[in-house]
Amino acid sequence: MSVPKRMYFACVMQLLVLILGIIVTIHMVEVGMVSDQNTNTVGQVVEDWNKIPFTSVRVTDDKCTSKEESVFVRNWAGTEQGCLVNKIDTWTGYSSEQVVMSISEYDSYINGRSSNGSSSNRSQNNYSRSNNARQREPCMPISMKGAVEQDEFFDMRFCGTRGGASFLHAQRPEYSDSTKKYACPSGYTACSTATKDESTVCVKTANKATDCPLT
Repeated sequence: MSVPKRMYFACVMQLLVLILGIIVTIHMVEVGMVSDQNTNTVGQVVEDWNKIPFTSVRVTDDKCTSKEESVFVRNWAGTEQGCLVNKIDTWTGYSSEQVVMSISEYDSYINGRSSNGSSSNRSQNNYSRSNNARQREPCMPISMKGAVEQDEFFDMRFCGTRGGASFLHAQRPEYSDSTKKYACPSGYTACSTATKDESTVCVKTANKATDCPLT
């Protein structure tokens, strides 16, 4: 039994549409995966290339001057207000251990130590029992400490001075068709002789001591 040409053509077209639909779906998933990727690293690179680079760093046991900034800084998030609690053993009635808790943890702990009771004055009993628990195991307050930027390590600081142009806007060597080499423009000099000619940074010759970035 032969298949009609029209039916055969329709089946082929439907198969092609199905294949195209699968291909489009796969590409859409790939696009979605790319859009969901974390771009923090790229953003950090762009930010770094826009910054004026460090041209010198010194180590000191004193504070950095107004023209310097700390090279290594980390943020200590601080602490929240809390309690130091002498936990009372239920059976002996004596203190068993000291525990540090947050305010919310202490409230939950006291609520757990207080019985709900079963009389008609349940709410009054709860209040009374809670007060008794707080008196038996009081919260000895621990003050909160605010966030601090730490730039001192082992009593020493690394103080850096920035200068010159950012890496994004720095003068680069130019290619010469005559010499077939890269070289800094007239009046400029390469900051590093250890770097490939095409990869170095050029600064004005008179400012080499102050504008070349640390490498």
